[in-house]
Amino acid sequence: MKNPGRDRISAHAPEGSRGEGDLRYLRQEVKRRRKEKEFLEGRKIVLKIFLEKWKTPFILPRFTLIISMKKNGWKQIFAKEMIRDVDHSEVVSGHLIESPVLGPIPPERLSGGVKTLLLMAYEESGAIFNASACGDNCAKWILAIASKKDLTINLHHIMDFSEVQGFSALILNSGKQVNDYKSYLEEALKIPLEDY
Repeated sequence: MKNPGRDRISAHAPEGSRGEGDLRYLRQEVKRRRKEKEFLEGRKIVLKIFLEKWKTPFILPRFTLIISMKKNGWKQIFAKEMIRDVDHSEVVSGHLIESPVLGPIPPERLSGGVKTLLLMAYEESGAIFNASACGDNCAKWILAIASKKDLTINLHHIMDFSEVQGFSALILNSGKQVNDYKSYLEEALKIPLEDY
């Protein structure tokens, strides 16, 4: 019987580790996830951050999202609010956004930051998102999404979370939980600059 979780892990194994009978990568990944789960038990972690260039490709789907006007809970509310706040645009329908700069546009013409936020909110694959596509004006929305679902992001820069209330994150580089912006900065500054 196939294990879909194992298949998903091995599908994203680095090139050269997917040979027949080569389970080393799979075992390491399972061990890493088990350690992470043990670390997280009993702690309120709302966001996981990896600070440096990721060694394997991101699991980022192409942006083909249509903003649903049907009732689908927090995602619909977040979509409209994020678009209004970050792009200063209004959702007219699932296929039309009214932009003060560009006029009527399809969702595909939204800014890279908003599109990344929408993918974070809607994507359910457990993908790691490149949050460096987002500006600092997206920081509060990243944390808001992470409060609703498990979210892991990669940053190639030190994002400014200083004005985000209740900031808390797990820095995956060190395995350290940070509960304020100051401790986040301290952890981020320990990482060599060439890794960003």
